Amino acid sequence: MQKLRQLFASRSFEAVLKECDVAEKDEQSAAYEPQILYLRWEANRDLRKLDESDRWKRLFLDRYPNHTLAADMHLETAMNELVSGDYAAAKNELALIESQFPNAAVAPKVKEIRARMSTLATRTSIQQ
Repeated sequence: MQKLRQLFASRSFEAVLKECDVAEKDEQSAAYEPQILYLRWEANRDLRKLDESDRWKRLFLDRYPNHTLAADMHLETAMNELVSGDYAAAKNELALIESQFPNAAVAPKVKEIRARMSTLATRTSIQQ
């Protein structure tokens, strides 16, 4: 895992994907499957291989829906929903993160986004 972390930190995403292949075949890495799947998702995102990224995300969420790293994936979904204008779906996704993953690294960002959305919704309703 240390090598994967170093490769990821150096933004060597193609090398990350190759090392994930190696790690998945190593029995000692079995305990790190969630992290390996997460790195595959993230590396593919950074390489703009969105179909591949989505595939790893679905696999991760199917296998580890309650893992704290899932919060990052849910945040990505929420942000995509915001960009596409589906504010209700984004709000639901953010609420899911806040309720299921209160200690996740992205939790403070989620609180901030929800507060901004609430403020914007209040301003919009006042202006109408």
